[in-house]
This record gives sequence, structure tokens and C-alpha cells, in this order.
Amino acid sequence: MVALLLAAAIAAAYQSNDRISPTPLKSNLIKGAGTGKKVEYYYSFTAGQGEVSVTVDLKATSGSTGAEIEIFNRDGAKIFYYYPNAISTTERTAKSFVNPSRQLLILRLQFDRSAGDYQIKLGGAVELAQTTQCGAVLPDGVGVNASCVPHITNIEKFLETCPGSDPATSTILSDFEIRRENVKASFIPCTQPISKLPLKDYTDQLILLQALRVIYYMDRGMSGHLPWTKGTVYDWLKAKVHGFNITDQETAAARCCGQIDGKLFVTMKPLGNDDFNRDRRRVWIGLQGLVALIGHERRHADGIGHVTCKGSDNMDQSYDEKNLSAFGVQWWLTRAWLNGTINIGLGCLAKEKIDEIAEWHLSEAKGWREGRFCDSLPPVLTKPALVGGKCNEVQSPLTVNDSSPTGLPDLVVVRISFEPSPSQIRVLVGNAGDGASTSCYLALQSLAGDDSSLGTKQRVWSVKVPSLDPRKGFTEVIDVSPLTQTNGPWRATVDRSNTVKESNESNNSLIFPPNSAGKRESR
Repeated sequence: MVALLLAAAIAAAYQSNDRISPTPLKSNLIKGAGTGKKVEYYYSFTAGQGEVSVTVDLKATSGSTGAEIEIFNRDGAKIFYYYPNAISTTERTAKSFVNPSRQLLILRLQFDRSAGDYQIKLGGAVELAQTTQCGAVLPDGVGVNASCVPHITNIEKFLETCPGSDPATSTILSDFEIRRENVKASFIPCTQPISKLPLKDYTDQLILLQALRVIYYMDRGMSGHLPWTKGTVYDWLKAKVHGFNITDQETAAARCCGQIDGKLFVTMKPLGNDDFNRDRRRVWIGLQGLVALIGHERRHADGIGHVTCKGSDNMDQSYDEKNLSAFGVQWWLTRAWLNGTINIGLGCLAKEKIDEIAEWHLSEAKGWREGRFCDSLPPVLTKPALVGGKCNEVQSPLTVNDSSPTGLPDLVVVRISFEPSPSQIRVLVGNAGDGASTSCYLALQSLAGDDSSLGTKQRVWSVKVPSLDPRKGFTEVIDVSPLTQTNGPWRATVDRSNTVKESNESNNSLIFPPNSAGKRESR
């Protein structure tokens, strides 16, 4: 059994004190107690258009206490504030405000040293963060492996999300300073989806942070896959680079490395009025160039520079995977994304998008091969049969906002995922309603059709699902031998015999991979 949804109220120990990396809210209820000193906490949540309610319960440990409750929009403008006071008995106040459009909001709470127990409850047009079966709050496009290590499963979805919705942002901004003309960024506003963000608001600082988020997740949990370091690209980057300084004084796209306060910084040239590339960096075709460039500049911090040949002083002598050069790192990363050595979910995209990205990666790799090495060139790349590797994305239809009529369950297939063994498939089901379900059966079906070469006529496997309380789930690994995961697509149907009375009888099936006949089916 796994808890799928509403986590317990957030404990004060896990609250962010940094406005630039607020805690994503996964519950509409924040509960805590004063610490005996003045404190402030920051949270992020998305609100749709409409009224948002804020209910405050507050009391003092003794005497009286005061608190500050403020909500800011993506531009940092305050759109709601309330400064309650209370004595040693709990006082409740309900306030509300109208949110003009769907946007990411920042909630700031401040309590003085006389604060006792407090409770802040949000209501109305509030959208909360999702949790995984591992209990982690993750942005869209990020999943977890069998060891609960997060990684990118769909780069297209991931790049639509803002840093404020990502719990990794606080770690990233702790590891790397982002500066503009030597001034450390204190707030990087953003509103999801990135594709709808006004171009003027897609700042150089935000673009850089998006690239660092990709680096954080893209090979997380892997080891031994990079020829120039033992760990991940992120760990290699932070081992020497302290931050990034975007400055008009820089004439190259990027340069490593300058020093600020005795620490290494990569200096970067701002995009300025280059709206074409600013817009292009919303998506992977544009942002991948920056990710690879960061790898290139980091390699210089290892003492590896360029040489002069073929009429240019910006060349590398040779491609040698035992000692990769700066352009060699760029080329290697491009190949890894193309063939799935580093799988960022390219295989989960629409076919035309996959083809477009593949051609772009091939073109860039060819350009570096032919134009950046004096001798011993990298091999010629061709388009792989499975661009980007296998699609490992899982579907997450169950959210904290799901509801159903009082007393009725709502069984759904939350996700289908492939286990390391080629004949094992994991299915996760959950009860999205507000009433308990009775036990039933789950069916997993191969849609491969009647193919005698598969060695069996069996196409359906069944497992018993126990009764589930509201917001609870059940997961099972199903062995489909002699079939393998490639003999799909796969359809999972919970309550296959329709024995459970539900609030919604039309959402019991899911097909995986998502690029197959459909994502979710009615029964």
C-alpha cells in the first residue's frame, strides 16, 4: 500500500526560509508552532482565476503575538496581505482575494517570538503540488526510478514548469549563485507554463536556472556512464564552479572561469535583444545548447584549454574519450541524449517532435565533428532506431484536487511503468474518491494482437486489488513472460468486472506507452 495524495500538514522543520526557493505546497493546510524567535517561511502554489480564501488560526504562547501573511505574484508584486494579532487563546479570521488569472504565487509567513500554535488554510482556486508513490513532490515531467531517485521522464513537460514548483530549486541555488552584473539574484519570477510566459519575462537568469534544473535531474542516480568523471554531470559541475555571472562585459557566449570573492564563476553573455534564441530556449532544441555549453566551460576548469589549427584558435586537438576536451564533452553529451545513454524522455514525445530533435542533435554533432577538432575526429553519428531511448514516462492522473460525490470511491489506474526485468511491468492503482472501495481485480492486457511468434496466446494477466480507503493506493509487479515490455502497448483496467460502484465509471483504464492508441480509455 502506498500513500498517493494528501500528505500530512507540512511540519515547520521542512519549511523554506528562502523566497527564491519556496516550498511547493502539497497540502492546503499549513500547521506549526512558534520557535521562540522571529521566523519567516516561503511557499509556492498555483492558483487559478477566481477567489482564493485564507483562513488563519493563531494564538500566543503568552501575552500577545503578531504575524504577517503576504502573497506575491510572479512579478514580486504583493496581491494579498493580512497582519493578524492574537492573545493566548486561538483566534480565527477568514480573508479572501480575487486572483485575476492562473499563475504561480508565493506565500510568505512571518511569526514573532511570542507565536504559539498556528494554522493557515487555503481554499478556492488553489492547485497543489502532486506527490509520487515515493512521497516526493515533483514537477511535471519528472518521475522516480525503482530506488525513488527522481529523473526527467519527459523533457517537453519538464521545460513547461517553473523553478518555484520544483523542490530541487533550493538545492540548486544553494550550490550555485546566479548573478547579474555581479549582483546575486534574490528572486527569479516565473509563471507556468513557460510556453505562455511573455518573452520579456523569460529572463537570462530564468533560462540559466532552467538549464541547471535539467543538469540536476538528467542523469541523477547514474554512475560510471561519463568517461571524464565517476558521478553525475551535476556533481562534476558543482565540484569546482561556484556560480554564474551574466554580464554585458562578456563578449563570448560563455567563459570559464573568472573569480568573485575567490570562487570560480562562469561568466555568460546575456541574450539582449536576441528574441529568436530567447524564445527557442523555452524548448529542448534551444536549451540543450546551453546545457552542453555549461559542460564545455566546466571542462576548462579542469585545466583543459583550446589549441590553434585550421585557421582558428578555438579548436581542440583530438577527440579522445580517455581525456575528453571541451568540445568533446559537448559532442559526447549530444550523442548521449540522442541514443538514450542519458534518457530525458525524448522517446515519449510525438513522432514529429522526436524527428525534429534528432535532426537537430545530428546537425550539431556534425558541426562540432567537422569544425572543432584538428585530428582524430569523433565518429559519424546516424539516427538511432530508438531516439532518446525507451519511453519510461508514467501517467499521473490522480491529483490532490480530485473529488467525487460523498461516500463513493473512484478507482483509477495511476500509472504503468517498466521494471528493470524486461518481462516485468508495474501497475499502480488508487482510489481518488472519498469513499472506501471493496476488493476487485486488475487486468493487464497486451495489445500486441494475435502473433504466433510470441510463444503464447495469453494476452491478459489479472491480480486481486484489496479494498482501498480514500486517497490510498495499491501497486503490483506483473510478470508477463514469455512476453516482454516491447510487446505492447499495454492496457491496465481496474475493477475489470465492474463490481465496485463508483462516482466515475469511465476512467478505469490506462494505456502505456502514452504515444500508443490513447492515454486513458472509458470502460
